[in-house]
Amino acid sequence: PWQELVDGLCLESSWAEIACMKSGYGGLLSRYFKEAIGFFKQHILLYDKGPSLLNSSDVHQYFANFTAPGSRTSAFLHAELLKLEAAEQSHSLDPYRFEKRIGGQRTYMGCPIPDEAPPRPEDNAIWNDRTKQWILPRLRSKAAS
Repeated sequence: PWQELVDGLCLESSWAEIACMKSGYGGLLSRYFKEAIGFFKQHILLYDKGPSLLNSSDVHQYFANFTAPGSRTSAFLHAELLKLEAAEQSHSLDPYRFEKRIGGQRTYMGCPIPDEAPPRPEDNAIWNDRTKQWILPRLRSKAAS
């Protein structure tokens, strides 16, 4: 079925590189290629195009048209990929991304964080009141278990 053909699309192929270049936003498309394939699948389902995609050549051609400059689908995809990129950049730049604010108080997993504490460095870090620092749990090796 068409799903397997679409799942077989990979960035490391000449047709994909060409499709990215021709899109007008090749760098963005290549960085978020897997996500673009997800939007492509949604499009195929929404417009019931699956039955007409019989082989990889059909899928390649349809994806090239999906990302072609000036098309509505390409404009939609470009906007969605820009949103993903912006969300990723704002998330990675926010030093407090592993914390929540409840009533103005910084917290993690329901525990208050002291005002003088630096931003929580990882999503699994635990504040140690005695040493006044974040502790990162070590992953136990399989040999130790």
